[in-house]
Amino acid sequence: MPASVDTVTGPPAATGDARPASATAVRRRSLRRRRRWIGLAFAALPLAIYALVVLVPLGQSVQYSFYKWDGVSAPSWAGFDNYRSFLTDPVLRSTFGHVLVLIGFFALLPIVLGLLSAALLTRTKQPGMAVYRWIFFLPQVMTTVVIALVFKRIYSPDGPLNQALRAVGLDSLARTWLGDFTWALPALGLVGTWVTFGFCMVLFISGTSAISPELYEAARMDGAGPFREFFAVTLPGLRGQLAVALTLTITAALRTFDPRLDHDARRSGNVDPDPRGGPLQGRVPEPAGRPRGGDRCGDGAAVPGHRDRHHPHLGEGLTVVSKTERIVNYVVLTIMAALVLVPVGTFVAAAVSPDRSGKPVGVGDFQWGNFATAWRDADFARAMTVSIIIAVCVVAGQVLLALLGGYAFGVLGVVGDKVLFPIVLLGMMISLEAIIVPLYYQFRTFGLTNTLPGIILIHLGMGVPFGVFWMRAAFRALPRSAFESAELDGAGALRMLRSMAAPMARPAIYTLILLSFMWTWNDYFLSLVFLHGSNQTATVALGVFQGRYVTQINLMAAGGLIVAAPVLILYIAFQRKFISGMLAGAIKE
Repeated sequence: MPASVDTVTGPPAATGDARPASATAVRRRSLRRRRRWIGLAFAALPLAIYALVVLVPLGQSVQYSFYKWDGVSAPSWAGFDNYRSFLTDPVLRSTFGHVLVLIGFFALLPIVLGLLSAALLTRTKQPGMAVYRWIFFLPQVMTTVVIALVFKRIYSPDGPLNQALRAVGLDSLARTWLGDFTWALPALGLVGTWVTFGFCMVLFISGTSAISPELYEAARMDGAGPFREFFAVTLPGLRGQLAVALTLTITAALRTFDPRLDHDARRSGNVDPDPRGGPLQGRVPEPAGRPRGGDRCGDGAAVPGHRDRHHPHLGEGLTVVSKTERIVNYVVLTIMAALVLVPVGTFVAAAVSPDRSGKPVGVGDFQWGNFATAWRDADFARAMTVSIIIAVCVVAGQVLLALLGGYAFGVLGVVGDKVLFPIVLLGMMISLEAIIVPLYYQFRTFGLTNTLPGIILIHLGMGVPFGVFWMRAAFRALPRSAFESAELDGAGALRMLRSMAAPMARPAIYTLILLSFMWTWNDYFLSLVFLHGSNQTATVALGVFQGRYVTQINLMAAGGLIVAAPVLILYIAFQRKFISGMLAGAIKE
């Protein structure tokens, strides 16, 4: 009989429990549907600005590709003739081979160097590791115009590279590097390696912090040395970061078409002395992560930027290494740091040189007045004021749009997000050069060319994909149960964003602010196309030192350092929060 009692009393209890559970499930589904429509309302403003600046010009570019048009006369229908001409032109077809070469320099080499530097920086706790990390990431925060000036100086016929070759008796190897059809592509590729490997390093450091300490302990118990430990534990644990780094660096290689100061060189007639011309003169790669298409930070496994005291690579339980291995670590890291700092050092030496060609001089002959002369001649007081106004407005607007869009896609959900979010991600892969022509004509029709509101709106639209992507990753890392509980208690979506989501995602917001300011301040191409006269920014103002026949390299270098100073000061002051925010905001899914 006990069995019959159990069979009688059991089902009613289960049925009674099912009713409130079923009611709660229905309520949750209703709230979820309502939340997705609210999410669409939150995402509407970012999506509208993104569509205006990116999607509409992209559609017009596709339309233009089927016409024969010089931008002035009436267009005529060409059908697929433009595509046929592109695919059958032997010169244009050869560019595919160039892309493969650039992928090697922009993707493979930076990833190898990033893995090496990350392994050396995280394997043991040694003094000075933070300094090395700062140095390796330095190219990512440098103004792109300054990078162009640095390497144009290094690769020039009388530049430091040729001088060094002649000093060691290798005169036959000296050449006009950017004007040589054999060496121009590798020369440009090495610039991409120099710029990009620090970004890969940060991604890989974030990945090592997520690898289980037990795996390292097991490997050491099995007698694994540093190399076997790296290939058996660390490398397999970085699959997500490797995929992100490979995607972003390959995108950077495909997007290497930034004319930068070469525009002023061609306009002024200051061309390379090589009779064939410099095929890649002045083209400088955008550092990975910059918002002009696909160079942005990735999504993957990471933790906030504090040290885990139990992690074998980041805390007190660090791997014990021999004195010899410690010395080797320092030697390798110092060599890599020197390769990063030497180009910057040559540029600084040119900035204080009394010689117009920027030849280095002794300390006693430094011409510190170059900075005052550059400030006055380029009218930097006005140009930097314009740059500051643009940068501050863009940062404020981009943070707002990123919060709205990231919160919508990451927490609330959006009606049609399976279509809308991939469309947003598409903007991360679009090169600015692909839409610049229709974008210019569109804004000229609106009367927004050579206006600060126009350039600010363009920056905001171009920044939406990365901002939404970045904050979505940060919000999705937050505990979803907290939002569900607050919603069941009657909290509105706006209140949850203001009082819960934004405060908890503060490290990612700080990093977004610094990245947005850095990218906007460093912009050259958009400012060159859309602004002129009294609205020129600081980066464009550097062109005053490049004349038709003569370039004042010392003053241009001094001006370049003045332009780079605000970003460098911000990075030095907030580099701890910047790096920790990069680690906290990376790959969470």
